[in-house]
Formats: sequence, C-alpha cells, structure tokens
Amino acid sequence: MILENMIIPSGEKVKRLRRLMGLNQEDLTNGKITRNLISYIENRKSRLTPETAGIIAEAMNNSGRNKGILVTTEFLLEDEVSQAERILGDIIDAMESSMTKGDIIFAEELRRAEEILEEWDIPHRKIKIYELAGDWYFKKGQYHKSYLYNMRIFESLTPESDAYSRSVVIIRLARCAYWQENYQESIMLNNYAVGMIRDSSNEQYFNIYKRALFNKALAYKRLKEYDSCLAELVKLELKADRLSLNERADISILKAGCYLHKKELAIAMEIYQELLRGPMEEYSIERILHIYNNTSVIYFEMQEHEMALEFSYKCYNKISDKFEIKNFDHTINDILLDIAKTYIEMNKYATAEKHLLMLKKSNMKEQNLLVLVKTYGFLCRVYCKADNEEALINTVNEVVELLNNNELADGEKACIERLFFENSYYFAEKNPAYSKRLLKLGLSIQENT
Repeated sequence: MILENMIIPSGEKVKRLRRLMGLNQEDLTNGKITRNLISYIENRKSRLTPETAGIIAEAMNNSGRNKGILVTTEFLLEDEVSQAERILGDIIDAMESSMTKGDIIFAEELRRAEEILEEWDIPHRKIKIYELAGDWYFKKGQYHKSYLYNMRIFESLTPESDAYSRSVVIIRLARCAYWQENYQESIMLNNYAVGMIRDSSNEQYFNIYKRALFNKALAYKRLKEYDSCLAELVKLELKADRLSLNERADISILKAGCYLHKKELAIAMEIYQELLRGPMEEYSIERILHIYNNTSVIYFEMQEHEMALEFSYKCYNKISDKFEIKNFDHTINDILLDIAKTYIEMNKYATAEKHLLMLKKSNMKEQNLLVLVKTYGFLCRVYCKADNEEALINTVNEVVELLNNNELADGEKACIERLFFENSYYFAEKNPAYSKRLLKLGLSIQENT
C-alpha cells in the first residue's frame, strides 16, 4: 500500500491519502462526523479513534477515487512505533534474503534500518539487525566492523537479559577479536563467557562452554603458548562423550598442531595417522584439508619431502574439486596460505604462486582485506626469492592501491608496513630509489597508526 514504508502520525496519514485521492475533508465525513473533526485529526489536535478511523476508511474506499487502494481501519490507526517495528521487520526479511545475493542490496537495507533506529528504539529489531550486520561484515572479512556491530548488540542488552544471551554476544566479540589478531582480548572475552555459565549440564550453556574453551585454545596457539593451548583442550577432552565426531577431530587437529610447533613430531604424526585411519568421509571439507595440510607440514619437518608434496597436492586437489575459484571461508583461506608457505620453503615458487593467485582472486572479489594483505605478503616473498622484479613491483603497486582505496584495520596496516620494509630491503642495492620510496611508505603507516 502507498505510505506503508513511511513512518507518519495517523492524522498525517489521513491527510496524505485524502490529497492523493483528490478528496476534501467534507468527503471523509460520510455524513456521520463533522469536517472540523477531520481537520483536528489531520492537524494532530484530536486523536483518531477506531470508530472515526472506520468511517474515514469507508469513505475513502467508497469515494470512487481511491485508485485501487484499499484503506483499512487498522492501517489508519497504526501508530508510529508500530509502523517502525513493521518496516524494520520487512527490512530484516530483505537483509536475510540478500545475505548471499548482493552486497548493494544488503548495504542499502542496513542504511535504511539505521536511519529508522536513530529515531525509533525498538530493542528486539535493533539487536536482530545488528546481528545480521555483524555476520555480514564478518563473512566479508571486515572483522573490525563486525566487532563494532556486536558491541552495539551488547550495549543494547538490558540488565534483565539472561546470561545465555549475553554470553552468546561475548563469544561473537571474542571471535572478531581473534580474527583481528587481538589474541589476548579474545582469551579475556572467552574467559568472561565461561564465567557466566552457571550450569554446564544445560545444553545451551555447554555449547557456549565448549566454544569458549576451544577458541581460547586457538588464541593460545596463535600466541605460541602451546602448553596453555593443550591445557584448554584437556578440559574439552574430559567432556568427550558430549562432543560430536567433528568436534573431537578439531581437538585432535589443534593438539597435533601444538606438538608440531613444539617439535615433538612423533606425537603429532601419531595423532594425524589416527585421524587418517578414522572415518574421513564423515569429516567436513575444512577438517580434511587441515589433516592433509598439517600432515604435509610434519613430513616436511621430518625431511620427507615427497610425502609432504603428496599431502599438499591432496589438499590442493580437494579445494579445486570442491570449490574451484568460489569464495573460501576463513579456515580454507588459512589452509591455502599454509600450503603456499610450505611450497615457498621447499623452493617450489611456481606452485606457491598458483595457490596464492587463486587465493587473491577469491578474496579480492569478497573484499576479505586481511587475507588479501597476507596473500600479497606471500606473493612478494615468492617474487623476491625467484628474483622476479617486474612481478614484485606490480604486486607492491597493487598493495599501494589497496592501501589508498580502503579503510584498513590496524592488523592489516601492520602486514602492509612489514611488506614495504621487507621489499625496501630487497631493492636496497638493485633499485635504491624504489627502495627509498617503499621505506617512506612503511614509515608513513607507522606515523599514522
């Protein structure tokens, strides 16, 4: 219906519909009310009652000038808060349907929602909109913006909100902090979430508990605090009977990764061999890739390069068969970076470049800036080692363009700063002028961060 996407008082709604139909105030009386009452209602000097709204709706519908518009009593009586709630509900539906269809539609619906929320505070609609926005930005790799929307959710929760609702938001914040490489903050937030759990026998609370412990373990591993990581995993293993097959596989994968970094290769390999003997067909694609990739890394550390290559190719072929050049999720991005790094260390630069270019294409399309910046860093390393100066300069120029055209988070800027300094060193003797330019670019990031 006309005006259904506008938030206006009932009297203003009557006036606009009347004028749209070319009616005067007398036409709306139906011989049952006075023209003055219509005037008072339109000028907000008198409240529109259900009885009067019924008379006006009937007059409009029977006027012969309603232009196919069916006016209902309910529509005329709908107050501004109810209108805002209804419109926000429609926007939420549109946002949900556009999550996978198009960024332009989602962004426009989010803009509309935020304009309405500036004037009308409707908590349950606001929280849902912020949840969708947080998920959307997270999917795009814009973790800082995702963090901000999740913080808005937390601020919107009332003191009466239950512990479970609050812990869910804290877990979401911890996830964003982790992907922004703020690992200590992630650990702190996960600890906070665990502290809110009063009854881990409750399935909802247990889901929060196991996510928080596992995410803490991931953060400890990133901080290279491997014993702390293993300690968190032990807590989870004590609850193994309440974990799914894939969750138990996640624990084993992370545990083996710790032993790998502790250079206890025999223990790490034993864990992976047990996983390889398990029901591989029941594992998710991400877990299979982790198993193949990390087994390859262990073989490489053990100087068994042929076996390392065999598992790297298994990993690559699995990705190619399953995804081609479609957008990868965060786990697969990490795996591809690890594969490329392995090939670089094996001096297989062409193969490393092939993986990295595939990764660049996917994340450029998705605007996943952190992974894109890391990919550029590895590409530069490939071109440096292969002495491919032309490709290196072209890649650095793409990074400069990325820096100039995007609002980058601190972690992304730090990666680019390191990239400029590393390549400045490479060009120090080969091209002193270009080396000096890269040094200035790196210093300018330091000054502005």
